Amino acid sequence: MEAPLSSLPTDNLYKFLALSGLALLMFSFWLRDERMDALRFAFTEAQNEYRVVDAETEAMKRSVDIWNTQVTIMEKEWDRLAPTNWACFEKTYRESGSFS
Repeated sequence: MEAPLSSLPTDNLYKFLALSGLALLMFSFWLRDERMDALRFAFTEAQNEYRVVDAETEAMKRSVDIWNTQVTIMEKEWDRLAPTNWACFEKTYRESGSFS
């Protein structure tokens, strides 16, 4: 009695395994390339977003510097005019009894 395994088409099985291995290898290279392309795209998008945020941050810093300069100028002007302003307020209050 012959063993049932001896009647299997071993030649075709080896060909199937070899071709399946090649197909799996090619698929893995294709999948790796697809993933790398997706990662490159995401990285480029992240770099562009970083550049935009960095530019916005620099613009905000310049705006804050301008406001700080204006506040400093206004504080100096207030210090220069404060004695005159208080004397005017005091005179108005004494004459009318209120600031309105």
